[in-house]
Amino acid sequence: MWVKKIYLNVVLCLQVIFVNSLFAAPFDECPSKAYLFQSNNVQVYGINLVTGSYNLLEDYVGLDGNINAVGFNFDDRYIYGFNTTTFQVVRVGGNFQAEALNVTGLPANTTFYVGDVINNYYYIYRKNVGFYRINVDSSRPNYLQAIEIAGADTSLTLTDFAIHPGDEELYAVDNRTGVLHRISLTDGSNIAIGASGETGTFGAGYFDVNGYYYISRNNDGKIFRIDITDTNNPDPTAVLFAQGPYSNQNDGARCANAPISVENVDWGDAPTSYATLLADNGPRHELSESLYMGFVPADGESDGLPFAVNDDNSNADDEDAIGFITPIESGLDALLEVTVVGDGYFNVWMDWNGDGDFADTGEQVFVDQALTSGTHRLTYRVPDDAIVGNSWARFRYSSAAGLVYYGGAPDGEVEDYPISVSQPDISYRYYPSENGWVALAYEDLWPLLGDFDMNDVVIHYRIVELVRDNKIIRSDIYGQLVAMGAAYHNGFAVHYEGVARSNVDNERIRVLFNNQLQALDVLESGQSEAVIKITDDLWNHVDTDCHFYRTDADCTEAIEFSFEVSVNFATPIELSSMPAAPYNPFIFGTPGWGRDAFFAESPGRSLEIHLADKPVTDLADLSLFGQGDDTSDPANSRYFKSSNNMPWALEVGTEWLHPLSGIDISESYSEFQSWVESAGQTNADWYLPIKASQQKVYQ
Repeated sequence: MWVKKIYLNVVLCLQVIFVNSLFAAPFDECPSKAYLFQSNNVQVYGINLVTGSYNLLEDYVGLDGNINAVGFNFDDRYIYGFNTTTFQVVRVGGNFQAEALNVTGLPANTTFYVGDVINNYYYIYRKNVGFYRINVDSSRPNYLQAIEIAGADTSLTLTDFAIHPGDEELYAVDNRTGVLHRISLTDGSNIAIGASGETGTFGAGYFDVNGYYYISRNNDGKIFRIDITDTNNPDPTAVLFAQGPYSNQNDGARCANAPISVENVDWGDAPTSYATLLADNGPRHELSESLYMGFVPADGESDGLPFAVNDDNSNADDEDAIGFITPIESGLDALLEVTVVGDGYFNVWMDWNGDGDFADTGEQVFVDQALTSGTHRLTYRVPDDAIVGNSWARFRYSSAAGLVYYGGAPDGEVEDYPISVSQPDISYRYYPSENGWVALAYEDLWPLLGDFDMNDVVIHYRIVELVRDNKIIRSDIYGQLVAMGAAYHNGFAVHYEGVARSNVDNERIRVLFNNQLQALDVLESGQSEAVIKITDDLWNHVDTDCHFYRTDADCTEAIEFSFEVSVNFATPIELSSMPAAPYNPFIFGTPGWGRDAFFAESPGRSLEIHLADKPVTDLADLSLFGQGDDTSDPANSRYFKSSNNMPWALEVGTEWLHPLSGIDISESYSEFQSWVESAGQTNADWYLPIKASQQKVYQ
C-alpha cells in the first residue's frame, strides 16, 4: 500500500511542476519577431516583418477559443489578449501557453478585438462599446480592474492598434476610411493624421523601436509600413513592405522596443536610387535552400549592398541566374535565360528611361511568370523609346505572387544586373499604313455559297515589318475581331508562304491577347512552312448575348478581342523573298465542331478557307476541293472561287461596313458583283461607305 501512495505523490508533484511551467514563465527577452494569433482554437505564428516569412510556433495554447486584441508588455514580458470565446482577458508566456485572468469591470458577454499594452496597462477597444484600461501590475492597487476611459471617441472602425514606443500614443488605421489616427491613452480622443492610401481589415498592427508602424491586412496578408519615426511630422502613407499570411481571424503583437530582424536575408545590389537599402524598403527575400535562382543558393546580408559595393564583391558569387542571350535593342524582341530551383513566380523590371528607378509605366517586363525548376528562355519586348545607354534590371523569384520591385518576400532570391540598351539600325514597313487597317471577311459555308453575307468572320488586320540591312528581321501581325455572323466555329491563322517553319525563332515569338502577354505555342506543328495559329476557336474570345456577334442591327456590343503576334526570323529574309502582305490569312474548322450544311462528319482543322487564289497549307484536305459551288483547281493555282469567280474570302483595303446577317453582299453593295466579274478592273471602290445600302450594312 505504501508503494502505491509514493507513486501517487510523485505523479501529483510532477503535475504541479508541469502546470507551473506552463503558466509561470515570461518571455526571456524583448523578441524581434512579431507574433500573429489566428484561427479558433487559436494558433500562434512567428512573423519576420522584414520578409513576411512565418512559421507555426504553437497550435494549442492550453485554452479553447480565439485570442484577439493581443499586445506585448515589455515590462513583464507577457503577451496579453482577449479570449473572444469565453469573454476573458488572458496572458500568454514565452512557452505560448495561455492562462485566464480574473478581470473585473468589463461589460458582460462582450468581445474585444483591439488591444495593446504599455507600462503594465492593457488597453482594449471596441467600436460603439468603449475604451478600457486594465491594470496588469499586481504590485499596484486595482490589479486586474478595468476602468473605462470616459469620453473616449469610439466611432473608429478598428481591428487593431499599436502603441508608439516613443510618444506612447496609440496609432491605428480606420478599416473603412484608410485614415491614420493618433489616439490618446489619457482620454481616448483622436487626431486624424491623414489618408494611408489603403483600406481593409487590418487585423494586426506592430511598431519597431525606430517608430515604423506595420499593419497586416487579413484578406491578402499584405504587410504595409507607415513612417512615424518623427511623431511631430508623421507620413501616413502605407507602403507595401512584405507579403505575409492571410486569415479572416488575425491579430498581432510585438515588443515595440526591439529592432526588426534582418538575419538570413538576400538583398539587391543596384544603386541606391533603385530602392536597394532597408531604409528605402529595398527588395529582400528570406533565404531558402529549396527555392532560389541560379545554381547556388543565395547568401545572406544584413542590408542591401548598392553598386559598386555589391553582393558578389562581399560574399559568394550567387548572381548566376540570368543570361542575356540577345542584345537589348530598342524596339526589338530580346531573349534571356533564367535558371531556377523550385516552383515559383518570376518578376522582372528594367529601367527603360534610365532615370534611376523601376517605377515608370511599362518597366515591369515580366509579371508573375510561373516557372518550374530548370532553365527557361523568355522573350520580352524592348520599348521603341527605351533610352540608349547603361541602365539596370531587377529579377525576383519567390513562391509569393504579386511582388513589386521593392519590399519583402518570404522566400526566393533577388538579383540586380547592369544592362546596356543599344539603338538598332532598323526601318519599318507598314501594311496598309502605320495606323490603318484592312478588313478580312469570310463566308464559312464553303464549299457552298450559302447566304453569301461575308460576315461569318470579319477581322481588322495590320502588318508591321522590321527591316535591317534590306532584310526582314521581324514581322508583327495585329488584328481585331470585328464580327462573327457564323453558327459554325472557326479558327484563324496566318500562313507565311515560302518561309520555312524552321526559320521562325520560336523562342522569341511574342503573343498578346487584349494587350496581355500569352504563354502560347502559336507556331503550328506539322507544317513545312511557317503558319501562325492565332486561335482554334474565335468564339472562345467573345461573350455575347446576341445570336450572332456584331452582325445584327440591334447587337451593338464593343469589340472584345484583339491580338498581336511578333514573329522573329532566325535568318533575316531578303525583301524580295518575303511574301507580299497580307501574307495568307485564313479561317479553318474548329476541331470537334460539325459543319452539317454540307459535311456528314466534321472536317475540323483540315477544312481551310483562304482569300481567292491563295494556296492551302500542309494540313488542308485537298479532297474537299471541287465540291458544292467550289471550282478550285490547285493544278492551275485556282483556289476558293465559284464558277462565276465569287470568292469565299475578301480583303477590303480599309475598315469596312460589313453586311447584316443573312443579306447577300451583292445586295449590301450593288457594285460588288461587277467588280468580281471584271476581275477588279471596274468599280474598284465598291466597298466605300457611300456605295453601301445603308439599311443592309452593320453600323
